[in-house]
Amino acid sequence: MIRLQRGPLGQPTIGRATVLHPLQDWVDVKRYPIDQLDSRPGQALVQQCRDSLSTSNFFVLPGFITPEASAVMARESETLLPQSHFMNNRRTVYQALENEYSDLPPEHPRNRAFGYRCHIIGYEWIPSSHAIRKFYQWDALPKFLAAALGLSSLYHFDDRYQATTLLIHEQGQGTPWHFDDNNDFTVTLLLQSPASGGDFELVPNIRNSHNQNYDGLMQLFEGDEREVVTVPRHAGDIVVFQGRHSIHRVTLTRGDVPRIIAVMTFVDQPGLHAPLAVNRGAYGPRVREGA
Repeated sequence: MIRLQRGPLGQPTIGRATVLHPLQDWVDVKRYPIDQLDSRPGQALVQQCRDSLSTSNFFVLPGFITPEASAVMARESETLLPQSHFMNNRRTVYQALENEYSDLPPEHPRNRAFGYRCHIIGYEWIPSSHAIRKFYQWDALPKFLAAALGLSSLYHFDDRYQATTLLIHEQGQGTPWHFDDNNDFTVTLLLQSPASGGDFELVPNIRNSHNQNYDGLMQLFEGDEREVVTVPRHAGDIVVFQGRHSIHRVTLTRGDVPRIIAVMTFVDQPGLHAPLAVNRGAYGPRVREGA
C-alpha cells in the first residue's frame, strides 16, 4: 500500500513523479565527502567515524541522503510490501530457534527467545530501477565504508537475497534483542521514520570473543537497561554498528506510518554467498536452491 509522504517543504510527494539527479546528488557530499576521501574534509570524516566506532561501537551520519532521495526510496519500498515475507516467529538473541540447547535451563541466555514480527524484502525482489538498489551499487559507498572501518577493501555482497534487505515495521512490530553473528558490522539506512516508537537501541560491547557475559545478558533481559544506548535517527540517516558484540533491537513501532529501513551488506572478499538455510529462514520458502 502507498501512504502519503511529505516532501522537504511539507508538500505531498505521492502522485507526482520525483526525478532524482545523479547518485552524487543523493548524498549530502558537502557534509559527507565520501567521493573525495583523499581530501582534508574526506580524511576528517573517516577519522570521525573511526573515533566513534572505537568509543561506542557505532557511528551515525545524520541526513546522509537527501530528503528527496529518502522519500523516493521509501515510496518505492512500500510498493513492495505485498511481495514481502512476513517474519513472525520466536528466536534467541543468537538468532537460533527456541530450545536449541536442551542441556541448558530454559532461562539461560542461550535459550531465551523473543518474538520477531516484521515484513522483509530481499534484494531479489527489489527492481533494478529502484533507487535503493542503484544506491547500493554505487562504488563510492564500499570505498568509504572500508576507510571508515579501517579495512583494506570492501565489496558488494554477491548474494541475490542479502545484498540489500528492506525491513518494514508496521504498527506493533519490532525486532527484539539479538546479535549479528554472521557479520562484523552492519550498515543501515533509515528511509522512513514511524509516527512513534521504532527506536534503535543497543548495548555496546556487552560481550567479546573471550567472554559471552551471560550474567550481563540475564540482567538486561530482566529489565536492567542502564547500559542501553538509544541512537536518535531520522529518515536519511545512516548508522554503521558492530553488532557481533553489541546486542541491539528495534522497539515496537506505533501509528499508521511504517518504519522502513534498508540493511546493506558489504563483504571483505568478492564472490561470497549466504547459506541456503540462512536465506530461507529470513526470506521464506521462495528462496531457491542454487540461487
